[in-house]
Amino acid sequence: MKVIKNDKTAELVGLSFGDGSLTRRKDSDVLRFQLRGDVSEDRDHYFSHIIPLFNEQISKPLLNKDVPTVTSKPPYASFGIAIQNNIVGELLSQLGIPIGRKEELNIPSWIKGDRNYLISFIRGLFDTDGTIFCKRNYSIKNNKRHTQIKLKIVTVSRNLAFELKEALDIIGIKNYIKIQRKKIEKDAYHIEVSGGINVEKWFQIIGSNNSKHVTKFLVWKKFGFCPPYTNLKQRQSFLSGELIPDLFYAGMGERSNPLEGQKPGELEGLVP
Repeated sequence: MKVIKNDKTAELVGLSFGDGSLTRRKDSDVLRFQLRGDVSEDRDHYFSHIIPLFNEQISKPLLNKDVPTVTSKPPYASFGIAIQNNIVGELLSQLGIPIGRKEELNIPSWIKGDRNYLISFIRGLFDTDGTIFCKRNYSIKNNKRHTQIKLKIVTVSRNLAFELKEALDIIGIKNYIKIQRKKIEKDAYHIEVSGGINVEKWFQIIGSNNSKHVTKFLVWKKFGFCPPYTNLKQRQSFLSGELIPDLFYAGMGERSNPLEGQKPGELEGLVP
């Protein structure tokens, strides 16, 4: 079984580090791979990119068939792919996707050693475990628009967080880490890129294949702001001219961003 190492499989590893899992079933000793996202916001990403990518690089060459899709019902509705096959599982493991619980993660050495592979890996991780949003600028009086754009990747793996920071430093994208201290759960590491210049550089170099992220960026580019709490269909309507984003500010309260109003001390340990 030949392991194919290229920019596409590097992206698959990044996708899997985010929303994927590779486990061994106790009853049959068969490896099971799953990759799932939000049933509404991520479905387009799966159909337009992830499923064709997995079929091209993994499922068709190894099994000569398409990967099965799976949908779970509310309250944890998700959509994605799932396959039980030791040949597929062993190949994914050799690419660097860990078998079992994802705790401390490291970027595989074959990816770290190639700039293009590294960029693809980061794009995959961002498309599954990342977010992009806009905040208000409170230094401007009576400003309700969310004009300050930011993106981030959140992980509980300290190793992965600092490897990502180092990789972004090498690529030339300004970033920093915020550590969210938790009493019961593991600490969370927020790798953040702030400001229009830096976010634009991200999309020029790394990019995104997830329309959930791309539409937020394009709305910000077109209008200079992007309202919070919008869904993919609404943002697509902004871009096509069917909807006016300013209408989403009617009756909106003073603090409307999901990350605003963070409790003091929850985010600390800034690492520039």
